[in-house]
Amino acid sequence: KTRKRPQEDLVRLVRAYRGGDVDGLSSEEFCAAYLATLCESALKRFRNSSGNGKAVEYDNLVTKLIQDIIPIHFGIKVDENARQRILNVSTVYSKSKNGDKDWLEDSSTKDARSTLEIRAASEKF
Repeated sequence: KTRKRPQEDLVRLVRAYRGGDVDGLSSEEFCAAYLATLCESALKRFRNSSGNGKAVEYDNLVTKLIQDIIPIHFGIKVDENARQRILNVSTVYSKSKNGDKDWLEDSSTKDARSTLEIRAASEKF
């Protein structure tokens, strides 16, 4: 998102947490604040879902889809054929335009590469 014309929810969040304006944020703080507005928006939608929404943690997502979300939350039977299709699709990197890149778990690598500034900004917002 642009720093020159930040969205109003981002401006409000920065004022509430820092008492300042967006211009005073480091790049890491700006990104963390922006991600925080996305999380707040998702949480707001979840709370207003009248019980129809379901928050799902990212870890073991495929297993959760197969064992809980699809059969229990949506009430759709997951037979062996469906289970295998889900497992096959889950091996493809979602941002691969041609579907030719395999998905690899990289959360721990990303965590290890994050700087002290990124971690501090994440804690702040």
